[in-house]
Amino acid sequence: MIDLWHYTCGDHGAPGIAATRCLLPNRHPWLPYPLVWLTDLDVPMRGPLGLTSNTLGCDRTQYRVRVAGDGAVPWSRYRRVIGRHLAYPFESTPGAMPRHWWVSTQRVPILSDPEETRCAP
Repeated sequence: MIDLWHYTCGDHGAPGIAATRCLLPNRHPWLPYPLVWLTDLDVPMRGPLGLTSNTLGCDRTQYRVRVAGDGAVPWSRYRRVIGRHLAYPFESTPGAMPRHWWVSTQRVPILSDPEETRCAP
């Protein structure tokens, strides 16, 4: 079992995660299936993780939660499912580090409370 992390903001993600104790797959407009996005990086790196907040006005690295990566797959494997044409926009972003991305199409139970893992500003 590998520990993985999910980063979120205090406005949109953290309250729901704390209430449900799990991460729920969300639709992305460029992808065919809802996903939970995870990483093996325990330090919030906005650019490499695609959390720049260019489209959302919140700090998407404000909180992190730890999850067991049992059902998650590396992006490198998932990209084969969706095809290069759908993976390319994510991977071509300057500074992106897709080798640290993991995804799940299922709900993912959390192992830590978002409040306990507030990231330093």
